[in-house]
Amino acid sequence: MLDTIKINTTNYQIIKPIQVQDIYGKVYKVLMLRKPEMDIKEKRFIKQGQLIDTTGEYYPSLTFRGNGKLYIEFSAPKILFENNVEELSNEDFDDFIGNFTKKLYDMGINISNEALKNSYVSFATVSKNIILDGPVGATEFIEFTRRLWWKWRHSLKFENYKENGVSIREFTTSTGIGIYAKAPSLVAINHKTDKEKGLVQNLKQNNILRFEYRMQNYQRTNAKYSWALGRKVERLTLKDIFDSGLSKKILLYDLNKSLFSDEFKFIPMRLPTIKRMYEYIWDQDIKPSEEWAIITCFRLCSDLGIHKAKEIFENRYSNTTTKRVWKLCKKVLKEFDDYEYSNIRNEINAQISEFKSITNELLSEEKMNTEKCQINLV
Repeated sequence: MLDTIKINTTNYQIIKPIQVQDIYGKVYKVLMLRKPEMDIKEKRFIKQGQLIDTTGEYYPSLTFRGNGKLYIEFSAPKILFENNVEELSNEDFDDFIGNFTKKLYDMGINISNEALKNSYVSFATVSKNIILDGPVGATEFIEFTRRLWWKWRHSLKFENYKENGVSIREFTTSTGIGIYAKAPSLVAINHKTDKEKGLVQNLKQNNILRFEYRMQNYQRTNAKYSWALGRKVERLTLKDIFDSGLSKKILLYDLNKSLFSDEFKFIPMRLPTIKRMYEYIWDQDIKPSEEWAIITCFRLCSDLGIHKAKEIFENRYSNTTTKRVWKLCKKVLKEFDDYEYSNIRNEINAQISEFKSITNELLSEEKMNTEKCQINLV
């Protein structure tokens, strides 16, 4: 569904004295029924970090500009749920708007529900959290996908890979794609809500994988939603983009061209490097020609997958040679798990295609399942 959004409006009123600051940190006081006085190119901010730390609740970030517009940047699920592990659905729109106007009112900004719904969108981010139940966790999946990053259809400007597989991000001037393990990313938040602090304690560290597609400017956001809607939209509003079907369509478009394309079906995740292979075969009493056969087989498995590699050997060599090579590979690879990338990929694809929102009840169920596993282990 939706995550980070930036909107702008002129239909607002300041209802109590508030403090704003400029980009240099200088603080100004704005009186009731007045707007910040500044030049057309200047900006004044209300930063939400202190409010979050004081109240334990989430608040949006506000920017006043000299043209009279108020820009509001916020995480949509945090407005309603105080965290973005839980996800919004279409049915949450009215509750979301009600909570949003209340939070703005608490900050000293009066804006009607209708004005908020019709505020213009500057940029938007669509995302989906995936709960992994198999033996491969989020960080393992990210590590493997990082090795295949060159196959993605976007030109790569830079890659940000942090904290043992916590994130992969690829940005252009107009779009950004992110894949990261959600639980560790909660720890990195500077200003946590009370709900986020609770999630940090309760969530399993490696079983929630997050996909994000960020449209980084107005032009890209407008073009992408026009494509998804099947008609040209001149000015996008908040109520236009609050649609899980549109979010799913936009998110899946690039993933279907890359991560879920057929060329990735037969790529295994847990095979060792060539260096590790040599370490394993060095003292195995194997002939030099057999070493090369194993390395060749390993490279084919890494690039094409185990099943495709075996098919190539069966078509090119005799049955005796094929059986001999695979017997040697099994001898060397016996300590490694054979878990196909296609399995975890298909699990992720199924959840994204269903696009079912993650709720607090589902997270509570996950916690209970984790506790039961821990009890059984004891």
